[in-house]
Amino acid sequence: MTTALLYLFTSMRRACSPEREADQGKPSGFTLVELLVAMCVSLMLLGGVVSLFGSLGESVNNSKSNSEMLQTMRHTARQLQSDLGNVSLVPDPAQTMVNPQGFFEYVEGPLNDTRVDLAAAAAEPELPPAEFVDNQDAGYTEDTAPDVTKNIGLGSAGGSQNNAAYNNNTRRAYSKYLHGYGQWQKTGLESGTYRVSITWPTGWTSAWTEKHESNIPVTITAGDNTESVTVDQTQEPNELDEDGTGWKHLGEIDVTDGEILVQIGPCGQGYAGGKFVFADAIRIECLSLSGGGGDGEQYLELVGDCDDVLHFTTKKDEGAYEVVWFLTPMAGTPQNADGTANSETRYRLHRYARPVEPNADANTTEDLSFGADGTPNALEDLALRKNRFAHFQGETEQFTAIPQSDYETILTQETYNPDNSVKKSAGQRIRETTILENVLSFDVRAYDPEARLYPSSVLSGDAYTKSQEPGAVTPTAQTLALGPNDPGWVAAAASTVPSVGQGTFVDLNTTAHFSAVALSPLQPDAALNATYDSWSGDYLKAGDVGFDNPPEDGIVDTAEDLRESPPYDAPLKAVQVEIRMQEPESGKVRSVKVRKFLGKR
Repeated sequence: MTTALLYLFTSMRRACSPEREADQGKPSGFTLVELLVAMCVSLMLLGGVVSLFGSLGESVNNSKSNSEMLQTMRHTARQLQSDLGNVSLVPDPAQTMVNPQGFFEYVEGPLNDTRVDLAAAAAEPELPPAEFVDNQDAGYTEDTAPDVTKNIGLGSAGGSQNNAAYNNNTRRAYSKYLHGYGQWQKTGLESGTYRVSITWPTGWTSAWTEKHESNIPVTITAGDNTESVTVDQTQEPNELDEDGTGWKHLGEIDVTDGEILVQIGPCGQGYAGGKFVFADAIRIECLSLSGGGGDGEQYLELVGDCDDVLHFTTKKDEGAYEVVWFLTPMAGTPQNADGTANSETRYRLHRYARPVEPNADANTTEDLSFGADGTPNALEDLALRKNRFAHFQGETEQFTAIPQSDYETILTQETYNPDNSVKKSAGQRIRETTILENVLSFDVRAYDPEARLYPSSVLSGDAYTKSQEPGAVTPTAQTLALGPNDPGWVAAAASTVPSVGQGTFVDLNTTAHFSAVALSPLQPDAALNATYDSWSGDYLKAGDVGFDNPPEDGIVDTAEDLRESPPYDAPLKAVQVEIRMQEPESGKVRSVKVRKFLGKR
């Protein structure tokens, strides 16, 4: 490239100076300036080429990463569809209590996607009341020598004060000493725009008014935002009158970190002696809130249902399996100080499948499905929760809550063969069972045939955004059928608008989250159970089975008195699973939904 540029320079020089070439009889060499110019131009061109190739390479890498992410998500979806398509029984308590061929268990954790209600977002939010900071409050501090300030209260200063200051107290200092005077600080504010006002004692005699300073600097600070103004205390603050106190508006400022700091002074340089500066009180009024509410924004946070569990048995030609799907936090991703997840936490999705081989040797070293008594399970054995993976071995009640952490604990623990040799080292199952990483959500929902659908009259998406533009004509609101997990459903359900239909996929603890009226047997009981289990009639109620339990009436208890009842009597007809993940390189988020019918064909 440099050679080509030098050749170009030579040709141009010959064209411009043919006489010089003729006089010398041969071409002259290149000057140092020409060499340097050629090198600089070459480097600039080379830098552009390198930058172009870098951008192309980054684009190719992102495309490759996104392609790999989509491929792994499709593989995960196919595997989940296959598992749900081969469930070993129909999850209907009326059938499974008679002949349980395995089990189907769906655990709904307490976490859910965070959504903004569009109806509430479109309405004007309720603004917090005005805040005040007085010179005797904890938020007021001074930076000046105590011998140049003094308290002034009602009727003090020789009776020259005709009207009281705010709360009958104020602070003053001679301006010539005021290299740094007072400041008011207010914390705990919601993010938004605030108007800041200030007051000082008024109604002085003319003699005292002449001693008030007329050019006082005041600075307002909120995070990186700063506003500077001057105040004339020879005039009365009269831009706002509230409960007999006059206020002077200093300006408006945006608050993002919850704090406003107002400083009066310093004044010391260039001020005549003998005049006073007063520090009395400030008023902070919220004009608007930011971050949701009033702007019609609809969003779905990237922290969602990360504690749901699917646990069931499958039966195929090659055999039966006990399968569990659930998430565990990825090591190294951010978490809260107490170890709980936040919006930055990413997860591993696990699929752990243990073969069900009831005829296997009890001393086998294979990782089979074992019961509470240490022998290999049959499908009938797994109807009892105590025989399942990650359930309490001594579990005698059918619906004892099993935290998701128990699945993770057993997944990571070390296990041993009958001869005390290691069967699974610590964390080995974590590595073997991970099917997807950088997962944001594993959201399981059950089909509830009684869940009500309500019409929505709220604009959504681009239609709402465009309607907020200056001069825009508001289009006709869209009418949508909202389910219990959709934004806007809460407001619609609480209104007098009749439902437009029923039947949709919902979280098992919908009632707990939305305070709606339970209309379906797939809603929680009084204890807010959030576990669907196919149920087994083998569980008995506490008491002396077959004997006369209190109240003693001389009659042996019936079977109905002794049997546990399932928290959900209805069959589980279908489930929906949504998996969301984020590609770590590009930051793009993708999701896939799997819906599967579980009833009779």
